[in-house]
Amino acid sequence: MNHSEIKGSNGGFMKKYIAIGLVIGILIGFGISYVYFSVLEPLFTSRNGQNVQVGIFYYAWYDEGLGGSFWGESVDHTVVDKPVEGWYGSQNKTVIHDHFEWLRELRVDFLVVSWWGPDSDTDSSMKTIFQTLASWGNASAYPKIALLVEPFNETENGYNFTKIYSHINANYVSKYPQIYFNYPNKPLVCYFNHPYLTPNGQIPENDQFLSITVGHHYEDYCVDWAFDHITPHWRGPVPHNRTYSICPRYDDSRLNRTPYYVIDPNYTQQIYLREWRNALGFAKENKIELILINSWNEFNERSMIEPHKDATASVDDFFLYNATKQYINELKT
Repeated sequence: MNHSEIKGSNGGFMKKYIAIGLVIGILIGFGISYVYFSVLEPLFTSRNGQNVQVGIFYYAWYDEGLGGSFWGESVDHTVVDKPVEGWYGSQNKTVIHDHFEWLRELRVDFLVVSWWGPDSDTDSSMKTIFQTLASWGNASAYPKIALLVEPFNETENGYNFTKIYSHINANYVSKYPQIYFNYPNKPLVCYFNHPYLTPNGQIPENDQFLSITVGHHYEDYCVDWAFDHITPHWRGPVPHNRTYSICPRYDDSRLNRTPYYVIDPNYTQQIYLREWRNALGFAKENKIELILINSWNEFNERSMIEPHKDATASVDDFFLYNATKQYINELKT
């Protein structure tokens, strides 16, 4: 065999192996790609924010008319911004309809509603809200509701937790299962962190419910969910327990408190934009599963996104509402 024959033979031999190698490479590449996309596709779905739920704090403590409950009847409840709906009562069914239509359009998933115990004004308001939603016949189209138990009897041994759970179950959970919010698969009951209500951050548990603390995080006092991360009240990590809390503004300077805090009263610092950018980034990185907005309508502390005529910022009445809609659409699209 001469050198030319050997060369030609080796060349054909090499070509065969190159071809085989290419085929194997393609197959391996296809397999890797298949595994890569099949494994990571759900992760990307989670990371683009579609699986992140949005909650908002809601207050049903208002009585009709300026000077009514929480509409400036005392210095502790001073208001300077006027809702587009006027000085409404929380049990006004037209207002309930408008609020829940707005919240549905925002694509909010659930409300955490301030509740001051059995037979309180807020208990009456919540019964009206649940009854109203149920009467529409399409309650599933609207945000769900969970209750936030407030410190309504701050005395030692002042709380009967069995009664609290029983009342919530009988009047809301069992009666309106299509409206009450489950997280992840149990009815959620939140408790505002307060010395006697949640001593040392502890809550008597009930197997039927998921019970968590909500409020402020002090140096020696931890909560599960925070109201915000922008005030000095918060000294914990961010994000916290796979949640991120957003507050567009905070101003309790007119409420006879010491100390008081004024944060971005004119929206010129763009805190709301920055907070949402943080939240969207955490969602993409799969670091959070809940975004909490403080608040829909806490007018005394001026943290509301409900459409209103603003006393200190030169903005459209729907400025925060429209911004929130844009951010949530970005999260869920």
